[in-house]
Amino acid sequence: MLKASFIIPTKNSGKTIEQCLSSLIPYYEQGYIKDIIVVDALSTDDTLKKARRFPVKILPDYSKVPNMTFAFEIGWRNSAGDPIVFFDSDAYLGEGFFPKLLDFFQDRKIGVVGCEERPVVSTNRVSIAVSQWKVYAREALFSPKGLGKLHRWISVRNEPIPPPTGPCHVVRRSCIEAVGGYKGISYQANPDMILSRRIMSQGWKACWWLDSPLYHYTRATLKSLLRQYAHNGVARSILYREKEFRENAFHQVVYVVGHLGAPLEGLILAGRWKNPLHLFLYPLVHYTYALGYLVGLISKLKSEERIT
Repeated sequence: MLKASFIIPTKNSGKTIEQCLSSLIPYYEQGYIKDIIVVDALSTDDTLKKARRFPVKILPDYSKVPNMTFAFEIGWRNSAGDPIVFFDSDAYLGEGFFPKLLDFFQDRKIGVVGCEERPVVSTNRVSIAVSQWKVYAREALFSPKGLGKLHRWISVRNEPIPPPTGPCHVVRRSCIEAVGGYKGISYQANPDMILSRRIMSQGWKACWWLDSPLYHYTRATLKSLLRQYAHNGVARSILYREKEFRENAFHQVVYVVGHLGAPLEGLILAGRWKNPLHLFLYPLVHYTYALGYLVGLISKLKSEERIT
């Protein structure tokens, strides 16, 4: 039977790591999980104290700029399971994740699976708004109608499915070994998307588990939300310079302009959920994203910023 490895990057994740790891333990005890590896970027809170209460292997991330790409690379190369689950420290699993996940890999042509998240929503207005965006984005990517078709085209062009990504993406070990893992990927790019594209380009199939029992916390403050979108904008611009996703100048301009149309999408969201916050917040974060994207376009990458 296949037994999975979980790779979990952490950096001051004390508020969520206990729930994250607790959700894995029943599956670990049932024999579905081979090992759990926490790659910690020198946390200064109680992340490691809490993590050590669980049967996990803790590895330090001494990279000059702690990041997901380096943590993923360290983690999978020190793991023993198959498939390999790359998992966020602010996510957790519900009932039924195993053995359903392993069923996907009974098809020997499947190389990577993306697990669609269920947002964990608080009573905070920002959190509620973000959860509603996620519903809209999911519909636009997987069952587009109306303006959602344009949203999908700007995001993934004419690809049959988006490359699996997100807080939980799962890779067959033989696939990640065949493509060399994360070697050559920029620290600042989207490592999960690039890895998925590498695997797909080698002829393996990718799929999404849209109703997976995966739960992920949404951002709950305006400051953290804007920081996340600015970072994501920079990461996406760098992604489009990677050979797996390289875009010409026209498509890069289209991508930025597409985000400038956010007020119209915000209006649609406000009407759908009777939530006027979308009129202000949705354009604000997408303009922040576009700004981050432009900053990334004019920045220069250095060779030491790539996995070697």
